[in-house]
Amino acid sequence: MYSGKAVRLNALENGITELVLDLNGSSVNKLNQQTLVELEAVVERLHQPSNAVTGLLIRSAKPAFVVGADVTEFTGKFQQSDSELLTWVQSVHSLFCSIENLPFPTVSMINGLALGGGFELALCTDYRVMADSAKVGFPEVNLGICPGWGGTVRLSRLVSIDTALTWLVTGKPQAANTALQLGVVDRIAPLETCRDSAISLLNDAGANYQEKRLHKRAPVVKNTSWDNDFSAFVDSYSSKLDPNYPAATEIINTVKSHVSLPFEQALDTEAQAFVRLAKGDAAQALVGLFINEQQMKKAAKDWMKQAKPVAKGAGLGAGIM
Repeated sequence: MYSGKAVRLNALENGITELVLDLNGSSVNKLNQQTLVELEAVVERLHQPSNAVTGLLIRSAKPAFVVGADVTEFTGKFQQSDSELLTWVQSVHSLFCSIENLPFPTVSMINGLALGGGFELALCTDYRVMADSAKVGFPEVNLGICPGWGGTVRLSRLVSIDTALTWLVTGKPQAANTALQLGVVDRIAPLETCRDSAISLLNDAGANYQEKRLHKRAPVVKNTSWDNDFSAFVDSYSSKLDPNYPAATEIINTVKSHVSLPFEQALDTEAQAFVRLAKGDAAQALVGLFINEQQMKKAAKDWMKQAKPVAKGAGLGAGIM
């Protein structure tokens, strides 16, 4: 049906189509510009009324689902003007919403790590089946930014605000059992049966997927303890909210601003927050540090391959040095 450098479409039985993420020349899937362009082409094809598709399975051909956006592309993106960067973020929002609005049920099979943009992609589908060994999460705060492709919006409407903020502010990957208990995923299964479980879920979906979409997009209704809940969360994390690292505080304020707004307005609020953080000094420094660290690790691995086995060793010095 389609075969690109990062994405494939395969027709399965009963009208189910499989979208396989498999970035050429990489050990992991990243949502780089090549992948996003191919995803857009595939989703446009899936929206055509001539398709006899009854359900879509999104899975990875690699050990991880998607490890996130391609951070090496951030350096150039963050140098763009505010309006150019905002347009780029909103274009990905449009793509992900197009996946979310496909006229049939969709499921993501999370076989390994689904982080950052990869987790945001999975949240676009109606259902999520997760391997019991897999993990999901939003580590963007560690780069001085916030999730910018709908992550703060969709997560805060799937789970409690306190849980969403905890995931977003700590940046820690979450285990499958935790994700299932909180309703972030619909099923967990051993890796070897994950694909079968996901296909079974699609076959049994019927019209129930429409209700899932409405719930995920619905604003959270304010109540009398609204401000107190946010204040209590800030108080509990006050010792960790360093003004020199503004991402965590920005994430909290962003979620507070958009969680009761209509879905499209909430996405715009998140996109603007992403741009503010991306243009800041902290993000520029942390992204550069991350890229340099990855390059050092790669160089170290290359040197290790050339190293000769150690036959003898000696210690120099003794005691405190």
